[in-house]
Amino acid sequence: MWSEVLTVKKKLGGGQFGEVFVGVLRCGGKKFECAVKTLKGKMHKQQRADFMKEALTMLELDHPNIIKLFGVAIEQEPTMIILELAPGGSLRDFLAKRNAVQVPVSVLVDFANSALCAMYYLSSRKVFSFIKFPLKIHFSEAIVCFITVH
Repeated sequence: MWSEVLTVKKKLGGGQFGEVFVGVLRCGGKKFECAVKTLKGKMHKQQRADFMKEALTMLELDHPNIIKLFGVAIEQEPTMIILELAPGGSLRDFLAKRNAVQVPVSVLVDFANSALCAMYYLSSRKVFSFIKFPLKIHFSEAIVCFITVH
């Protein structure tokens, strides 16, 4: 099913849990870029159940500073997570490119405020105790801060 609506393009990076790619998702006659995370290794039955429980919770999240989860493809290997793309990259990359000292304090305060708003939302939804993945901060091209839980 996913192969009919998702095209995986270039690799963005990788890490402990798998690799991340830019993809193109076709939905309702429109195409838009997304992030596609592939998970390393096979999941056992209980791991798959826990993963799906978390994914279903994440699908319900709707906040401007939280990266949207579009879906999960578990029927094939590797398991794929399809997310909203944050083309600005990670906080670490953002600060490294700009030399952290050169980032105005007002911008850093905006980042902190965006992250806190997202974390407050997650807390109000009682999601923190449920999430097993680390929170990461990413940016849009307009330097808007987003949090992702994958």
